[in-house]
Amino acid sequence: MRLDEIEILLLRSNLERIGFYEDIIFESKAVKKDAKRVISQWIFCLEKYRGIRIQKFKHLFSELHEIVFPIKISKSYCCYSKYAYSLLDIAIIDNEGKEYYMSNRSINDYESMVNYTLSRRNSPLEQLVERDFHYKIREDTAIILMETGIMSLKENGKNDNIVVDFGYDYEKNTTQVTLRSFVTTKTIKICYPTINREIEKKIYQFLKSIKDEISYYYDVFEILKWIVSNIECKDISLSIIAEVENEIGSQIDIIAGKVKKYSYTQISEEEVHIIRKTVIKDLNEFLMEKTKK
Repeated sequence: MRLDEIEILLLRSNLERIGFYEDIIFESKAVKKDAKRVISQWIFCLEKYRGIRIQKFKHLFSELHEIVFPIKISKSYCCYSKYAYSLLDIAIIDNEGKEYYMSNRSINDYESMVNYTLSRRNSPLEQLVERDFHYKIREDTAIILMETGIMSLKENGKNDNIVVDFGYDYEKNTTQVTLRSFVTTKTIKICYPTINREIEKKIYQFLKSIKDEISYYYDVFEILKWIVSNIECKDISLSIIAEVENEIGSQIDIIAGKVKKYSYTQISEEEVHIIRKTVIKDLNEFLMEKTKK
């Protein structure tokens, strides 16, 4: 028996002793055996290679406040490689019957082991939506939400191939939202000061409503107008970039309430013109001038 295997066996025993699985129920003996094996290996890797000690499994759900304990691990799809488990993939049902999936694609990889995803699909909380919450475990064991992705579902339950991602930069206190598609190369990216989840819901609904409107990709001014009408914009810093076929179709950069850069695309039957303007102008003045034209 390899040394790591012995250490993991000792860890499993210790996890049971300290009540690591408090408020965790297992669907069956088989699910319990498989899930505990991969979870203990993950906890072992975090402690040995990253110096991160997780006291309770439920701590990994602490930032997703909608989950109600106790929870049940109903299925385990974990993958076993030559010597050890390499992939965590389990299905969970909380005490209100809401279903979630927890995954980590490589629990043995130094960089990846601190990242994991909680996801739900067509939940009572958000019907016809698939949502992923991407978390990172810090060295002090704090759980940080790094990104959340939202994909709309069709009435038949199939994906509509449009995704809106929200990524968070905690040092700069900014959020970047990206509208993207699995079937086209059009994207819209908006970077703005982090506000709250209610604003995110509004932005998601807005981007979903314009996803097929090509005019927004060639001139982001209408997007800017919508933002100004929904977000307090005094001395705001934000950027909006729209791309088509991996080329910038339109862009605007605003720093401390001043428009610094603005570009857009004009298309006729014979020509395509990209107009770029480097300006230093008050945001409100810029909005009024553009609206009058």
